[in-house]
Amino acid sequence: TGNRMELSTDYAGTSLDTEIHLLSGTCGTLTEVACDDDSGDLGMSSELYFCSTLGTTYFVTVGHYSSNSYGNYQFSVIDFPVEVPTAVSADNSTICIGNNTNLNATPGTNGEEVHWYTSSCGGTFVGNGTTINVQPATTTTYYARTYDTDCLVYSSSCTSVTVTVDPLPTATAGGSQSICINSTAT
Repeated sequence: TGNRMELSTDYAGTSLDTEIHLLSGTCGTLTEVACDDDSGDLGMSSELYFCSTLGTTYFVTVGHYSSNSYGNYQFSVIDFPVEVPTAVSADNSTICIGNNTNLNATPGTNGEEVHWYTSSCGGTFVGNGTTINVQPATTTTYYARTYDTDCLVYSSSCTSVTVTVDPLPTATAGGSQSICINSTAT
């Protein structure tokens, strides 16, 4: 999937000292990617986190630490997809040309950063952060994407916000007039 993954025997149904081995490759030429023995919360259970690679086939073996031990184990595989940012907004979604505004977003689940783009999701990089300041010259749509700094992957899509840029208003004062203090002119 390209996401952070968890392999675990860390369940009450596990009654022996387990080891987890993560392998990739093809049958007969498997290579160990990672392994774990006893890092689960239950003492003799195993829990392994890894960053998967999209398109790679993985093989998992679960064994027991001692050849003299027998029992049952409960096993799970959990995929942690990176979700799109939430609460995406602009402090001022309509501004006059020459003004600026802040863009705000909260990273989606399983990500730590928000990366901002224009043109499209993953298009022209503008900056990163939960709040960035922008000064567009024309009406612009900004795309926010969650980034997982551990596995170096992005959310599969973006959430967008548009900042509308209005031209400066034109003021017409009319012809010259003389007015007194506290008077008005028409």
